[in-house]
Amino acid sequence: MVKINIYKHNNIEKLLIHSIMKFKSINEFLFDLENFLYKNNEYIDTKQIFITGLARSGTSAALNSFCKSNLYGSLTYDDIPFLLCPNLFNKFKKYFKKKTNINERAHGDGISISQQSPEALEEFFWKKELNNNYIEKEFLVENKILDENIVNFQKYINLILQKYKKKIYISKNNNNILRISYISQKLKDSIILIFFRNPIDHCRSLMEQHLNFQKLQTQNKFVLKYMNYLGHYEFGKNLKRFKIGEYNKKNPENIDFWIEVWINYYKFVLDNLNYKNIHLICYEDLAEKKNEYIKKKINNKYFDQNLDFSEYNNKNKKNIFIENDFKYANQIYEKLRELS
Repeated sequence: MVKINIYKHNNIEKLLIHSIMKFKSINEFLFDLENFLYKNNEYIDTKQIFITGLARSGTSAALNSFCKSNLYGSLTYDDIPFLLCPNLFNKFKKYFKKKTNINERAHGDGISISQQSPEALEEFFWKKELNNNYIEKEFLVENKILDENIVNFQKYINLILQKYKKKIYISKNNNNILRISYISQKLKDSIILIFFRNPIDHCRSLMEQHLNFQKLQTQNKFVLKYMNYLGHYEFGKNLKRFKIGEYNKKNPENIDFWIEVWINYYKFVLDNLNYKNIHLICYEDLAEKKNEYIKKKINNKYFDQNLDFSEYNNKNKKNIFIENDFKYANQIYEKLRELS
């Protein structure tokens, strides 16, 4: 299987992407225009499922499994670069889009994608809505969300569902940890699934992808700009950690750096589990028990009984480490597993 290269565009396509995605004023105009033209209260009482977790925790595979069902609506590669006006763009996309085959994504992790595949694109809305004020040089900081931001987010969700003719919104957004309390409290009909994974294999995977994307971004500078536009800072040359703990490690090419990231992230999760609509999802248990496991987590009104998790497999390498940081991370992992 050949890796898909969603970053390989001709000069005209690159100009279009830069012109649309770079400028906040253009996206604000497009969002307002979309709301004016496609205002529709039909989906005002929609339900939402938010998939989140530290990158490489299995969130992409889970999103794909949900979206095989006909029940859920999510942004897809087909919405790029007009992410804030999916309905308007849908009328004209034949002039901008080329069909792509199904190929393996750039991560090289066996996940296949096409233009119709769901992807973590929701963050583009929050970058516009919050004016990038949570993005620092080395960190992403916790968000301060106003009621007007939530109202706009609900409008955005309705626009996406209107395009895809669905009534349950689903997204995968690893950055939602920064605004999880607001989403939990303000979107009371939402369910938030926080994925976690054995820290040994999880940290190894994070480091491997960091090196992978560093190489990609060095070979193709457009990759770096593209990921910045989308708010993807998980690894690579534009790496930014979540400012939700103390950091002493400086070298992301060392596994200790990622252990520290893992510990800070999931300590924060344990401290913010005081909302009934937050559920922990264990990567290993989901891979082993699949539908039986997920059925216990989601209320039937959100849940398609025919969800297919058959391709969700545990590929952990299960190497054993005895360093103190790994021991501490494993203690957190076991606590998360008890609560899941």
